[in-house]
Amino acid sequence: MTALSRAAPSTRLITLMYPLNGNPPPFGPPFSLTEDDYATHLGKDWEIVWQRDVPPEMRRVGPPGDEKLVVWKRKL
Repeated sequence: MTALSRAAPSTRLITLMYPLNGNPPPFGPPFSLTEDDYATHLGKDWEIVWQRDVPPEMRRVGPPGDEKLVVWKRKL
């Protein structure tokens, strides 16, 4: 993602992390990830600036797993 984004203070990445901590592999798709998986894949060039759990009444209907909205900021 770093290679696709501009190195600027205003660069943001908005993610819907889903499914979090759901069925372990090999179940999927969608394949469950952890919050650490997202941070590892994005690397050291991104930091979380905002995050909220999606309330249960607004979650997707489908495979089990939590959902979280997260805004990442590109580090310079």
